[in-house]
Amino acid sequence: RGDGHPVMPVPGLLRSDEDMREMRDYFAEEGYTSLESGIEKNREPGPHILNMISRLEKAVNEMGQKATLIGVSLGGIYALVIGIMRPDLVQRVVLIGTATRKHIRDAANSRYKNIINMVIGGNQSYESFLHAIPTASIPPGIELISLHTRNDKVFNWEDCVDPRARLNIEVPDSHYDLHKSPRVFEIIKGVLTRASA
Repeated sequence: RGDGHPVMPVPGLLRSDEDMREMRDYFAEEGYTSLESGIEKNREPGPHILNMISRLEKAVNEMGQKATLIGVSLGGIYALVIGIMRPDLVQRVVLIGTATRKHIRDAANSRYKNIINMVIGGNQSYESFLHAIPTASIPPGIELISLHTRNDKVFNWEDCVDPRARLNIEVPDSHYDLHKSPRVFEIIKGVLTRASA
């Protein structure tokens, strides 16, 4: 059983907390405190990140335990940014199918590049943290875990293998199924269980 600490799954581009319900339910059943990210449709980082920080502050203050953030695709970028900005709130960041070795636009296939360009839309603050992600230092005390798939089809899978991670784990699923994959859930549970042992 889990140790009850807060776990917040973060949806990918154009996805919502509703898409992450299976993951939240799974970790709640395994003994963790599942938190919603507050994202109704993921396309604007600034408000989403600030809202997630506010939710994490409340949960961490109430429980006295730092959180694990589990970010899928673009949600992993948000999770990593929060971990870097607020290590007082986060003990672990789990990236799932998240391109962190390059700017996500440069790691994406051609169709996804166009979608990313539409979402970014010349937003300079968005561009600045996306450019900073590949070289940002992970604060001491934060564990970084990265899951990738060679069947990604959205990103070049090699760009989802993060050299800063304590573990890089390959999974067989496609990018579009990572947020609801029982295999992914089991792997993350194993990571959390070993960490609390």
